Amino acid sequence: MAEGKGGLAAVALCGGAGARLWPLSRAQLAKPFVTLPSGGTLLGELLDSLPGLGADAAVLVTSAAQAAHCRAAAAARSKQSPPATVVVEPAGRGTAPAIATAAKLLRARHGDEVCLLLLPADHHIADRAAFGKALRQAEKVARAERRLVLLGIEPDRPATGYGYLQLGEARDGWREIAGFKEKPDRAEAERLLAAGGYLWNAGVYVATAAVIEEQIAAHAPQVAAVAAGLGTPPAQGDWEPAAEAYGAYPSISIEYAVSERSDRLAAVPAACGWSDLGTWDDWLATLPADEKGNRVAGEVALADAENVGALSVGGRLVAVAGVRDVVVVDAPDAVLVTGRGAANAVRDVHAGLAEQKHPAVDSPAREERPWGRYRLLGRGPGWQAKSIEVEPGRRLSLQSHAHRSERWTVVRGRIEATVGEEVTELGPGDSCFIPQGAKHRMANPGAELAELVEVQFGEVLAEDDIVRYEDDFARS
Repeated sequence: MAEGKGGLAAVALCGGAGARLWPLSRAQLAKPFVTLPSGGTLLGELLDSLPGLGADAAVLVTSAAQAAHCRAAAAARSKQSPPATVVVEPAGRGTAPAIATAAKLLRARHGDEVCLLLLPADHHIADRAAFGKALRQAEKVARAERRLVLLGIEPDRPATGYGYLQLGEARDGWREIAGFKEKPDRAEAERLLAAGGYLWNAGVYVATAAVIEEQIAAHAPQVAAVAAGLGTPPAQGDWEPAAEAYGAYPSISIEYAVSERSDRLAAVPAACGWSDLGTWDDWLATLPADEKGNRVAGEVALADAENVGALSVGGRLVAVAGVRDVVVVDAPDAVLVTGRGAANAVRDVHAGLAEQKHPAVDSPAREERPWGRYRLLGRGPGWQAKSIEVEPGRRLSLQSHAHRSERWTVVRGRIEATVGEEVTELGPGDSCFIPQGAKHRMANPGAELAELVEVQFGEVLAEDDIVRYEDDFARS
């Protein structure tokens, strides 16, 4: 994109606590990064769709815990997709600060008139062609009318998890917005649906960087002031603003900060098979149904079952018999059994586990990393064991842990183990011990995959118990 000449940039908001689709999603593996039945991810689908939308650049806004997933998705994107910059939020502050930060970066790099497509990274779009057509119309309106344009979805039920756009006067390919109602209660949602003249807010915004910053300054001056104090964004590469400066942002969504207050909104209707996949019912609706309404993925056996959703990602056979209207999700380290339509109950279970600090809330049992991957083998009081695979020529960060010690035993290939100042090469059957607090690193210097079993010991066994001193993948 030429400086000051406009262009189109996609901004993917890649946050999430991993609560609504637990146990598939976790705090460190939010919905955009969960593997779909198709084998891809929602973020991967979004990145691969960008060439068809005409995007020249992409920005992925995420947390430190999810940054590695974003970088992996960016590296795996199709060759036609634009390069992606990762903006790492030192602390989650909601969508208004995330958007303000992305707008600041893109305005600095591409000028006032770069048009931003603000896209949640965890939504499912069944009809990409229709979605692209709606976005192109939204860009046209955003530029010509100097508006903040929202994509609106025709409501088909009294949903309480979405904002509602009250439609005003019809224009040429767009509608004025007469009012905005964010996440009404059930009674209000039923009233809005019966009244007609409302669209769901899909959370997709289109506007130039200049208009976004103007609207935030007008309606959320505290957000604008913090954004101004973040300093000059880098001319290229990823950006992690200083934690102290970023932490001054208030926690607020773009809906509460701007949408409910602005008179510069416009709506473009989009009939594109949109879903935010916010519940297990939404997720299962993307799968084909049999003659009894059952929807399954993975190795599942059914007998005398009706309206059952069953998903096996734990490598086990899931057998469901003699039941109606249930959802069964089998992950490697947790199994969820719930009723259809019981989204609140799933959140309650997740909240209870989080209060107990159960490890299954934070970390998935299997996770891809830039250097390879790991999977959980087992855990108990004061210990857990993992299988770790390190790709040839890769190495983990030089790191230490405040709350745990570790023992590594190689089962395949060769590992170069650094513990303190000592470097040792280990082969199958060899092991070494890493004391609590010691600096250490593992590397695979060979040409074949290396695998080891890591057993951790300690009262706190959390993925965020880590201090990195050196890292080949620029992780903090």
